Amino acid sequence: FTHDNVATIPLTATGYVRRDLRTACNNDYYRNNYFNNSVLNAESYLYCLNSYAGGYTHNNRFKRSTVQVGPIGHRDFRSHYPSQIRCYPLPFGKAEVYYDCTKKYHRKRHGDIRINQILDLHPRFYTISKILITKCELININECSMPFMQRSKMFQLAENSRLICDNGRLLKMIRGSFVTYLDTYTLQIISEQYNLEYEVIKVYRFKNKMCPDCIAGVIDQYFAGKTNYKMEVKRCAAEYGEGSLPWLNASIHMMLSKNRLNAIYGCMATNPLKDDYMMDFREDPEEPILHNAKYTTLEEIEEGLQVYYGKRNSFLPYQVGCAVTSLARFELYQYIKCIGYDKVLYCDTDSIFYFKDPEVESRIEALNKEKHKTAAYIVSASGERIYYDVFEAEPDITHFKGLHSKCYGVVENGRLKITIAGIPARTITGMNGEDPIYLSREAELSGSVTDPVKALDNLKTNFEFKTNTGTTALYRWTEPHKEMINGHEIDTAGGCIINKLSTKAIKDVDIMNIHMEESVNDTESAI
Repeated sequence: FTHDNVATIPLTATGYVRRDLRTACNNDYYRNNYFNNSVLNAESYLYCLNSYAGGYTHNNRFKRSTVQVGPIGHRDFRSHYPSQIRCYPLPFGKAEVYYDCTKKYHRKRHGDIRINQILDLHPRFYTISKILITKCELININECSMPFMQRSKMFQLAENSRLICDNGRLLKMIRGSFVTYLDTYTLQIISEQYNLEYEVIKVYRFKNKMCPDCIAGVIDQYFAGKTNYKMEVKRCAAEYGEGSLPWLNASIHMMLSKNRLNAIYGCMATNPLKDDYMMDFREDPEEPILHNAKYTTLEEIEEGLQVYYGKRNSFLPYQVGCAVTSLARFELYQYIKCIGYDKVLYCDTDSIFYFKDPEVESRIEALNKEKHKTAAYIVSASGERIYYDVFEAEPDITHFKGLHSKCYGVVENGRLKITIAGIPARTITGMNGEDPIYLSREAELSGSVTDPVKALDNLKTNFEFKTNTGTTALYRWTEPHKEMINGHEIDTAGGCIINKLSTKAIKDVDIMNIHMEESVNDTESAI
């Protein structure tokens, strides 16, 4: 960082990673054979945008709201997104229309194309398909605890549709139709999980290529840094003790390397067309009007893409970032199937909690061994081969309770640990001299209960946190004036007022059990 000045220093931590990647990719071979060969037009860009989704987070609805007793295993993928980039072919090729139902010569060549024909293009090609679905229900609705069809990806939903959903995932469409955009890997999952009646409208295909050496080199550099500092953290803990200055220094560098490694995916998944939004607060300060300043028509999208691909600073294909998360979800799905729907309790992007037994562990290790054959690796400072794409065991837990996505608790080594989106891990409640006094969300949930298992049972809908409550943000537009905010006189012309909540409760989500389908009144109440 010492060579940077005010003009050159990146504005964000990810900026350093983007700069490293841009420097590595600044050669004619990469630009001609990868970037320039992967240009999107307006329609193929929208296909990518509509199919793109992040990680997969879900709770087993059959085990919901009840404390589950172990042994319960917990595994995480080692550097999950970087592993997909390093180990699997990605769509660095150009977008081509493979099938269009409106073209007679396509229908003559393919007939009414079926999903298996699209999947047969893999692994040579990555595909994104626009599909009209008129029937969609889980094949094993009483067994499949981890459905994948996202309600948010159901476009043009018919007005008469009636759905049964589980935390945003479709269990059954009683009636109706919708359009969706499914890439290769999501299409594979959906076709295995659901009974479908459908018509394929259009298919784009992209030639797959392995990650180019210039990008792979940057990933390996960060992966090696993370690995070596992780070893250094363990060494310092053993030699100097946790909390020592050497341990702290190594931990900071390990975290920096880890964050930069993960930021590589963030660079790849960055939307090439960043909409300019303008919020108008003048009519109603509490409900501003949102104006999209550009990219509202196909012509504007096309113009924006031409500008993006024409810049020397642009160097990463958007479809590659879209494929990375899809590959990661597909790998998670493979391990969910390997473990078994009845044994999986919860998953979150790169981790799974599950009922553990010798047979399940044997299946997991067999799948790990199979992936190990083709996985990329680096050589650590100690000379050891460290592989990407490994599903690693974390400490076992004795008890688990999940309510819905991003809301669960465990008992590990006799200690309660909870994760609840929107509830801070801890809050400062006072000072002991110069040292802050913290109250954790676990302590607040436990209250006077000392048994962690009994405290876990307090994890219920509508439990109110009064200390670890988070904040609210209110955007306001006004003419320049003075305003008293929390006892302070502020000169303001509008802005964001952040206030601490007085309480924050655990909220339920609409999870419709399949036996309740008669209670579903309309589309909106079922999702």
